[in-house]
Amino acid sequence: MDDHQGVKDILIRVAKEQGFSVLLAVESGSRAWGFASKNSDYDLRFIYYRPVEWYLSLERKKDHCDMFLPGKVDLVGWDIQKALRLMAKSNPGLMDWIFSPCVYYSQRDVHEKLKVLAGQCFCPKTGIHHYLHIGEKIYRGLDPLKEGGLKKSLYLVRSIANCIYIENHRKPPPANLIQTVRESIEDELVTEMIYDLIRIKKEGRENESVSIPPELLAFLHSGLEYYRRTVRTMPKRGRAPWDELNHFFIELVGVSD
Repeated sequence: MDDHQGVKDILIRVAKEQGFSVLLAVESGSRAWGFASKNSDYDLRFIYYRPVEWYLSLERKKDHCDMFLPGKVDLVGWDIQKALRLMAKSNPGLMDWIFSPCVYYSQRDVHEKLKVLAGQCFCPKTGIHHYLHIGEKIYRGLDPLKEGGLKKSLYLVRSIANCIYIENHRKPPPANLIQTVRESIEDELVTEMIYDLIRIKKEGRENESVSIPPELLAFLHSGLEYYRRTVRTMPKRGRAPWDELNHFFIELVGVSD
């Protein structure tokens, strides 16, 4: 499948069938993170909105769209109202979508405003807690010598690198793992080991039995231990910018008309 045109065709069809309009559609997965292999799935994520009448109904309605389509396309979409409520909570998954470098479609003004709002809503404590939880779960089940071990190891690397980036920069980490590593990890030996794993993954050898260097495993373990302690003492974020979020939503869907 041609990446952009194929994804756009899927979006047009699904939007027409479901009766919504797409605001932003991105890749959120290994293709956005910079270590996709040739057979990697397409993790298509998008934000959409509906006609104003949909939001004025008292009936609870489905505010998301989930499908797995032919061509290895994993499609997940959130209504803008759901997305903004999650943004107010500094939802890390949504932050990944908004700052993805792989954009299939966007209403430019809306995308730029979403970036600004995401920056205002971002909470370092929430971000580190999220990636720490992912890292701990992966580490408990990690066996680099088993099938899939390389992929899991890179997910663990991304979790720790994102924690370091958030602690240092106090903003959402880049989606691309190489950029995050470059801007967060100072140990040159560890950095080169990570680059080697990324290279192997991109070559399509992700299911090979690849031995993860003990120095890298020690670095990752140390990172988990450090952030278990650190996240407990980090301050909570103040009140979300609800006025800005509400104004953006009302202006977008035309509720005030």
